[in-house]
Amino acid sequence: MPFLHKPEREEIERLAQQLTPRLVQVLEGREISEDDAASLLSGVLIRLMYRWNSIPDREHWVLSTFEAQLRRYLERC
Repeated sequence: MPFLHKPEREEIERLAQQLTPRLVQVLEGREISEDDAASLLSGVLIRLMYRWNSIPDREHWVLSTFEAQLRRYLERC
């Protein structure tokens, strides 16, 4: 699936930095290692890159997708 507009690395990094405090809140009180949390977030950001042009509210999409991935992860553990 080709990119229509490949986001620049800086765009992804800026979005991740903006979301860091909210992502930390999502993780608070949950039993997950830093490595696993980083892996989940990386997967979400990769999916975002492929859908960049079709997602109008990227912050909301990242947060809701990350929370869904985190729930699935915790259900498996």
